[in-house]
Amino acid sequence: MAADAEADAQDSSAQTTPRATVYLAECSYDRKGIREILEGDLRCHGYTVLPDQQLPRDEAGYVAAVEALLARSKFSIHLIGESYGAVPDGPSQKSVVVLQNEVAVNKSKNSVFPRIIWLPEGTSSSQLAQHLFIEALHQDAEVQFGADLITGDLEALKTSIHATLKKLEQPEAVLHGTQADAANATNLIYLICNENDRKATVPVRKYLREQGCEVSLPAFEGDAAAVREAHRQLMSNCDAVILFYGSGSEAWKRTIDSELKKMPGYRNGKPLPPCFTYLAEPVTVDKEDLIDMEEPHLINGMTGFPEAEMAVFLQAMKPGGAKP
Repeated sequence: MAADAEADAQDSSAQTTPRATVYLAECSYDRKGIREILEGDLRCHGYTVLPDQQLPRDEAGYVAAVEALLARSKFSIHLIGESYGAVPDGPSQKSVVVLQNEVAVNKSKNSVFPRIIWLPEGTSSSQLAQHLFIEALHQDAEVQFGADLITGDLEALKTSIHATLKKLEQPEAVLHGTQADAANATNLIYLICNENDRKATVPVRKYLREQGCEVSLPAFEGDAAAVREAHRQLMSNCDAVILFYGSGSEAWKRTIDSELKKMPGYRNGKPLPPCFTYLAEPVTVDKEDLIDMEEPHLINGMTGFPEAEMAVFLQAMKPGGAKP
């Protein structure tokens, strides 16, 4: 009986605990059906969904209203379609989709504010303005700032949304233990590489582990939401990053560089880790250009294992070491 009473009390407590307020951004007509599905799902799970009323139709009033609603929200979701969307009356002639993203970016820069942008793989547009916006979402770290870009199907989107909400509802984790624990903590290195380079990274991983570091590679298997969450956790918790530039193309390298620029959005206020690029075979014009331009934080491993340069990397993780 006592156990039943305790369970009832816990259930009652869970029911009365207020759930997060979610900003489910207004979208173009071709994503309205998905938005309605998500809104129903979120409300069924007890979440407050904004906007909950019609917003002003002039640009200045619209932006001010979105700012006020985002101030009440813990999380925002942006659905991107093939259509540019409605354009409020105003000087910029930007759509509501673009304006809401810009306001959310500003909020992310001023506080920890998780966002999800859903841009299903293969989404394109014959409208120039929307085409340019989609390109920017893929390539421009500023447009993506603070957001997870989800390219999977609706189920992948739902999984990512509920994973984010679950994380928001959990008590804040203790990021640091005692000073003694911190002094004895193992440094976590996030070694980002192309899946084809897994074997080629072995000498780097062995060297780092011999120096007492823990090394993690990206998740290469699993559904998109799980892979993304693993990446988020590593970006949030790592003490340093090595981008292993081997068989990956120049375009792949630029994509990773763009992702690394979003690091502040993953860190929840923690200091940014040093980020180094490790050059590995094959030799390419782009890699030679990086060497010729004397890019900072470069480790040249194309002519053998660069132990001296790896030592510089290890030094950078110490207090007062190289800035990221």
